[in-house]
Amino acid sequence: MPARLTRTILALAFACALGACGHHKPTFTVVNVALTEETPEGFVLTFTLEGENRNPEPFPLRRVHYGLSLDGRRVFSGSRDAETTLQRFGRQTLKLPVAIAFEDTESMPEGQVPYRFDAAIRYVLPGTFSELLFDYELRRPRSHVRESGRLDFDTLRAPG
Repeated sequence: MPARLTRTILALAFACALGACGHHKPTFTVVNVALTEETPEGFVLTFTLEGENRNPEPFPLRRVHYGLSLDGRRVFSGSRDAETTLQRFGRQTLKLPVAIAFEDTESMPEGQVPYRFDAAIRYVLPGTFSELLFDYELRRPRSHVRESGRLDFDTLRAPG
């Protein structure tokens, strides 16, 4: 390998490592689950996440990939733009709709149903170089949230 190429690769690796120094990864927790719509074709559960940024710089959120399993069966997988920024030393809520067709669940679940929700939220580290690495798909940091338990469909209610 030519010396110039080796130096370039080492410089890029060093710069990538510097981009991660001194930053806390944003954290996310599920703070609410609501039945927000019900139709003859299916229903929508909305998962509300709270993100926290413990850094002195804002973190723009880019893309969220998320999914839901009910009673051990995957009933939803999707992705969407996050359309928000975690402000410096701040908290932000993020609502993620999960549309479930009755063909995936046979009917509206009743009682307590085991569930597993997972999401990966991509964000951009502060700085022009970090933005370039993100844009060129060389470094795309993400935070994860996973939650499992039981959803009580007898107590979940659509608004109105």
